[in-house]
Amino acid sequence: MERTEMRGIGIDRDMARGIAKLVILSQIKKSRTYPYALLRCIKGHPFLGRFVSKSDVYNITTALEKDGYIKGNARVSGGKLQKIYTITPDGAEVVKNKDRIIRRTISDFKKLIKEEFDE
Repeated sequence: MERTEMRGIGIDRDMARGIAKLVILSQIKKSRTYPYALLRCIKGHPFLGRFVSKSDVYNITTALEKDGYIKGNARVSGGKLQKIYTITPDGAEVVKNKDRIIRRTISDFKKLIKEEFDE
């Protein structure tokens, strides 16, 4: 793999993590769920599955909970402790506005590329 291709993978992975946040919020809004189920959803996605790891899903859910977008409740299932996530009103608002958020992010990204790379 060429060096420039390796840099592109890093950018793709960072972008995938950002998109994964919205996918995770959307999944939790549909139904309360736990991290392993979210991981299965992410791994089944053709783009996200290539770049988002198990630890990424756990880190994303931890950050979303810390930021108040989801709430985790611990329960014991099959002798194992599981954290079940539900959406908060702030998280539901993000999901409601996801299209606007994505369009704004893409627009900002295009402007940045034009400013930084166009000569």
